[in-house]
Amino acid sequence: MLDTNIVSALVYEPRGKVYRKIQNVSPDRVCTSIIVTSEMKFGVAKRQSDKLSEQIDSVLSMLVENWL
Repeated sequence: MLDTNIVSALVYEPRGKVYRKIQNVSPDRVCTSIIVTSEMKFGVAKRQSDKLSEQIDSVLSMLVENWL
């Protein structure tokens, strides 16, 4: 389960170290919680950044696609 810091690292460095490590894990073992999602959404609302919102949505969408 990915915590807020790990999801944040994916947002700021989409192809960085965390991404490369996750590539070595089976997709059905990668997930996050609704709490992390809420924290990320709260942070972006607080900053009022469209770019950051898009980046977060992209990372969260990638995680959701792995569950389907």
